[in-house]
Parts: sequence; C-alpha cells; structure tokens
Amino acid sequence: MAKNRYILLAISIVLLIAAFLTKSFPIIIFAALAPLFALTGKVNKLSLIFFWLALEYLELKFFADKHVFFLADAVYEKTEWLRWTNWTGYLGASLWILLANYFLYLGLLQNGLRVPYLVVFLIVIVGPILYSYTLQSDYVARLNMLLLYMNGPTSTEGYNARGEWIPRTAAWISVLILISAVVRNNIRKK
Repeated sequence: MAKNRYILLAISIVLLIAAFLTKSFPIIIFAALAPLFALTGKVNKLSLIFFWLALEYLELKFFADKHVFFLADAVYEKTEWLRWTNWTGYLGASLWILLANYFLYLGLLQNGLRVPYLVVFLIVIVGPILYSYTLQSDYVARLNMLLLYMNGPTSTEGYNARGEWIPRTAAWISVLILISAVVRNNIRKK
C-alpha cells in the first residue's frame, strides 16, 4: 500500500513539473493534482479544494508584495482561455484546475473507470475555454490582482468591486469546516 502512495506522489510531481515546463499549452495541469486526491485517504476531497483556495487567498492578503505561487499561474500564458476570470477573479482559474483534477480523480482513480465523471471532467475543462472565446472582455492579469490587494481598489466597478471572491468565500467556508470539526470532536468526547 505504501508503495502505491509513492507511485501516486511521483506521478503527481512529474505531471506538475511537466505542466509548468509546457506553459505554452498547459493542458497537463488539469491532471497533475488528481493523484494527490487519491493520497488523502478518508479526508473529504471537496474540503481540500476549499482549503487550497483559502491558502491562496491568505497568501494574497498577507504576502501580495512577495513572489508567491498560485495554481492559476500555470495557465497564465493562455490568456484567451481566461477571459471569464473577469467574473471570478484571477484565482478562479485555481478553482477551475482543482475541480478538473477532482473529477479526473473520481473518473479514474476512485473505484476504477467511471465514464460520467470523465464526461464532467471534460466539460469542466472545455466549457470555460469555449465560454472565453465568446467574451469580448479582458482577463484579469496577475499584476491587476496583486495591485488590487497591495494598493486597494481604484474603482468600484467590475473586478475592482468583486476582487477575488471565490478564494475569499473558500476561506470563510474553510473556517466553518474547521469550527464544525472542532464542535463535532467535542460532542463525541462527551
């Protein structure tokens, strides 16, 4: 069993490295994290997505002036795929990558091949890309996101009004998950 864990970890590391080496066509990133979901055991996989996004939001809030890594950086060279980030924020692309990996995990790594989850996996990847080609708006660049959080909003319209609402919401949900876990643990002890 331990050997399988190392194999899954190695596969994930190789895929992540390959994804960042092929930034001009970053399709590998949509499979790179799926093996990590298999390593988490009994932990709720969706809560991992919330915690990841919350961590990225905390990095943004407290370390915006430092060079930090965001999962969304893996697809930044394909700006024509990211026009929808005007609605979700730059880190909406992180959610996109995490959801694609989650459905790939459900379709391939959890209980064998499950076609419905693989169909959802493909829809999660292709849907936002196709939607981006229908939009005329610009994408939210990393620099715009960092400037918003370092200098404050310059206007009250569009992205400046919403900011990074997906990871901000994930941060609050993560807090609720932690509080729920503490309360549930205390109730079981009594």
